Amino acid sequence: MNDDRPLDGVPDRLHAEIIRLWDERVRGGAQRYQERRDGSGGSGQRTISTLLKRNGVLPKTDGRYERVIAYGQALYKEPMGAERGSSSLPESSASVGADQGPVYTRGETFRARAEAAQRRYRAYRLGVGHGTWGHLLDAPSRDQGCNFLHPDALASVEARIALGKGVHRERTYGNLLSSQAMAFNLLGPLAYSAEGLSIATALLKPWVDGLAEVLELVIEHTPDSGVFRDQSGHGGVDCDVLVEYLATDGLRGVLVIETKYVEPEFSTCGHRKSRARRPCPPEVQLGEDFSGCRYHSSNGYRYWTRTRDLDTLDLALVREQGCPFGGSAWQLWVNHTLAHVEACRRGARYARLAICAPADNDALLRGGDALGQLRRYLRDPSTLLFLPLEELIRNLGSVCQGREVSWRRWAAELAERYTAAFEGSPPVETPAFAATKGYRAVVDWLGSQDFAALHRVVLETLGPGSLLFRPTDKGVVVLSLHPRAPKFVGFRRSQEDGGWLLRPGAPGPHPADLRVRWEAHEAYVSTLGPRCACQPTTVKQPRTPSWGARDSRGVAVRPR
Repeated sequence: MNDDRPLDGVPDRLHAEIIRLWDERVRGGAQRYQERRDGSGGSGQRTISTLLKRNGVLPKTDGRYERVIAYGQALYKEPMGAERGSSSLPESSASVGADQGPVYTRGETFRARAEAAQRRYRAYRLGVGHGTWGHLLDAPSRDQGCNFLHPDALASVEARIALGKGVHRERTYGNLLSSQAMAFNLLGPLAYSAEGLSIATALLKPWVDGLAEVLELVIEHTPDSGVFRDQSGHGGVDCDVLVEYLATDGLRGVLVIETKYVEPEFSTCGHRKSRARRPCPPEVQLGEDFSGCRYHSSNGYRYWTRTRDLDTLDLALVREQGCPFGGSAWQLWVNHTLAHVEACRRGARYARLAICAPADNDALLRGGDALGQLRRYLRDPSTLLFLPLEELIRNLGSVCQGREVSWRRWAAELAERYTAAFEGSPPVETPAFAATKGYRAVVDWLGSQDFAALHRVVLETLGPGSLLFRPTDKGVVVLSLHPRAPKFVGFRRSQEDGGWLLRPGAPGPHPADLRVRWEAHEAYVSTLGPRCACQPTTVKQPRTPSWGARDSRGVAVRPR
């Protein structure tokens, strides 16, 4: 490439844009960029010229204008296989001001526009570097937790990871488009306190008919392995959010929420995917015993069994038309069934599934047809709801007005991240959350072999789902999941006992001491007053305790 670079004095943002174009070419996409150029490099000239005009700098009367245009021509004439070392450009475009980074998706689709919003948010709001693409965080900012907008959102993720299932760390921590990160950001901070549950109540009331009070909120809930018999390692049906609530008539309800951000479709049946060893044919006949479904006949999964027992679908209509759940309606169906299973297990009267997604994501929603595909088979179509992300966040802003500044700041960050930035509104003057040094030290200890050994002793002595370990700046808070513990209770023997806070490096407990502590804690819990109406009153003995985590695999993450 020509070493005569006329970029001295060019404003940083323009300089970064020109370098970004070069970075995109050397990182790949050769065919796409080959289509953008012609033999004379005219496409490169037009692209650079557009940058100049858009930034309002370097008028044609400026002597550098023609040299920059020539630079653009040379850039696009460079052989497509050029190595990074053959260019005189800087190694990293991060060195020349706020760089939005390489673009993965171009055009005017919802995905492209949302991706552009997240690139801007990272570059100009967070002020951190990018990974391979502009919507990915670089390793330092990813590890610092910059993808999360509230300390309790990050705490929810770490707690879930400690329980072994449900979180893909690199994607959830590093991808600004992650729907899972969005779920933790949107609802994770509400799960840990009475005020948070109060905000959740006001937040969801406009969409959930008859909701009077949110009793508990669980992020990334995995059902008991016996529900569908499909839990295996990282596989099996989960739900993004499970809400247990009290209705206005005094009865209880369960709301399962599935969050989507930029996905173009819901999850589909594994046997219908092209990579399946023997793909299931469209509209396969299920038969009276559901033997036509391979999940039922080959895998032994209980999706159809649960559906039949709970009478949630018009099975005569389903059988008449063949299986309608091979496509994206599959995830809606199994999550709707999960909501009813969890309601039944909790003795709740109402069960609903809600889809929370941007209303503009038409690739996912297809103008309402995606949800309509399931509704036409439901016994009660009102049990499938849609929560528009934009309206939900706007309502959150209203709910948080008049509350303490941390809630208002968090609501403002959500609006800027997921709605205001996308709509082109000016940024909000509030600092983004980043983990403190003390918090990072505690989280690092949570990932150590020493803590793994400590956690193993707890599992072997008290059983899965007995305790929740929540990182804070001061140490790891040990929360009780005892079924009689009223909400947020530390694992203590008495009101004066401070053993519920573990400092990094704390020695692991001896099993005998842990059993004694459990017995004393059980006596202490009995003095705290009645548990809320939604929770069972039976307590299993140590070694096989319920501890409030109704999943025998110990994957519940909610404090009691």
